[in-house]
Amino acid sequence: MGKKRRADAIGRDSHAAKKLRPHHHPTTTAPPKPTRQQHEHYRAANRKKQSILRDLLPKAGMIYPFAKTLMKRPRSDVAVLSAIKNALDTPTLSTALLDDILAAIFHEATDLLQLLQQQKKTYHHHHYDDGLNPLAFTALLRARPALHEPWTRRSADLFARLFLTLRAARLAWRARPRPPFDVGRHCRLARAVDAFVAVEGVLDWAGPGLAEWLVRGGLDEGWYGVGGI
Repeated sequence: MGKKRRADAIGRDSHAAKKLRPHHHPTTTAPPKPTRQQHEHYRAANRKKQSILRDLLPKAGMIYPFAKTLMKRPRSDVAVLSAIKNALDTPTLSTALLDDILAAIFHEATDLLQLLQQQKKTYHHHHYDDGLNPLAFTALLRARPALHEPWTRRSADLFARLFLTLRAARLAWRARPRPPFDVGRHCRLARAVDAFVAVEGVLDWAGPGLAEWLVRGGLDEGWYGVGGI
């Protein structure tokens, strides 16, 4: 019994001691700073998000100017991809679908150029007097009913940059061919650009309007094909 009483007394003393201890409130601490490895992981994920348009682009018959992006400014790639996804109401996009979407732009561009030639009209824009400024043409192209998708109307400058970069990518392949050499195996976009280039004589790629736009940084460094190679 003596041992039991001593154990009970120790238990009571311990409980009383806990009551006498000051109550400690949990303190709010700042979250730990990301480690260098976490920073690198975030940057890699961000680069992947930005370059996904480049990854989805059809490749056969095209040589794009940059390894990680279509356009030098990653935000331009993100803007194009996001706009297309929003227009289609889809979180994902396949290369085949993107190939169709981009090829359709050049099919429409070819039809528009042929129409202008048939009508024998001269459009004056940006002080261009001897033919059609390519930038004026892309503005006309965006207004075509067949290109009614909201993403093509988002930014005239972005649309022109996309159009000219894709055209340049096909001309780059023409200048420095690489496998596959059989044009029948090339992507629909490449063949659509070929059809457009075959009738683009109405456009003057040496005009001052385009030159001024390029000087202002309208097209990224590293582009190919604008004005010929």
